[in-house]
Amino acid sequence: MMKFFTKFGGVETTTPWNRPTKEKVIEWKQSLTCTLDDWYIVGNFVEGHSPTWDLDILLIQRPLKLSLNDLSKTFTEMITKGFEHELLIDCAWMPEFYQDIWREIIKIRPDDRFYKELNGGIYNPVYTADKVTKIHPQLWQYEYDKPHDNWFKGKNRNYNFTGIPLSTYGDPKPKYTLDQQIYIDYCKDGSTIIDVGGQSGEFVHYANDTMSNGKIYSLEPDTNYLDRISKIEEKNDNQITIIPTAAGSWKGVSKLYNQGTGCMVDVKDKIGNYIECNVDTLDNLFPYKVDLIKIDVEAYEYEVILGAKTHLERGTPFLVEIHNKWLREIGKSKEDIIELFEKEGYNSQFLYRPHHQMKWADIYYYMFTK
Repeated sequence: MMKFFTKFGGVETTTPWNRPTKEKVIEWKQSLTCTLDDWYIVGNFVEGHSPTWDLDILLIQRPLKLSLNDLSKTFTEMITKGFEHELLIDCAWMPEFYQDIWREIIKIRPDDRFYKELNGGIYNPVYTADKVTKIHPQLWQYEYDKPHDNWFKGKNRNYNFTGIPLSTYGDPKPKYTLDQQIYIDYCKDGSTIIDVGGQSGEFVHYANDTMSNGKIYSLEPDTNYLDRISKIEEKNDNQITIIPTAAGSWKGVSKLYNQGTGCMVDVKDKIGNYIECNVDTLDNLFPYKVDLIKIDVEAYEYEVILGAKTHLERGTPFLVEIHNKWLREIGKSKEDIIELFEKEGYNSQFLYRPHHQMKWADIYYYMFTK
């Protein structure tokens, strides 16, 4: 007969666990009473490198919004109910996901070791870091100044270092992606919405269909798209204004590469013919209060935000599509975008990172609010 004993996160159990399955994970998720906002399923279960025996769960918040007491209680509930569903839940808090390029990171875990007895054998690894501090009766803070084993393991396995929102895992596929739904939620009656990088007018449609008596401004310098946007019929007493100008950090004329997938920076995947287009700042174009600025500008995000100082001071909400791969080609990264906002007192909310676009532009969706 198999003898089994586990102690982890202050929870002791003789209940064996099995490999996680989608059905088991959904059952476990539905049994939880804690809020699931900002929790993500990560690791091998998501990345699919090889079969796994545990389920890695991360709370991604910058800064941590829960008190240490509430964080500890949440860890305990997740682990306890995990064992009730024959799952080993390995949970932690981090301010952000691991990055492809190493950055110093802090992690809070519910234990300083993992103890398991199985058929007479003992497995008792102690978690290590450059600095380990016990910050609560059942919480340890780990500070990693240099790359460590977990990060190297992910790199060697070609992990994408992303996660699936736990709150919606197993739910029917929603009609809208998370960024689309957040945009729609901001389109309240009478709102003023700025769509920077209008392209085909998809987000103009969302605003036009959702609200009434609103003002929708679409900035699109690519002449290939202007006809499409101009054909959108105003309804619900909304007013649609098309501005054939690129947003940037200065006023003048610049190059727009690859018409059809317009890009204001000359990156490898976008090399091709270019046209000249007008550039102006959001502060110049919109010197008044607006309700939301959505940005999708193919790696020109940094320059657009630099030209929106008044809106940053005002606390205007920003929904930003960050093209991380292309930003790196011009010496920037998504961290630079996040830092711009955080210096102005914004909170950054990671939304998601589409798997199918990782090799193309490595897109991240973020919401920035005060």
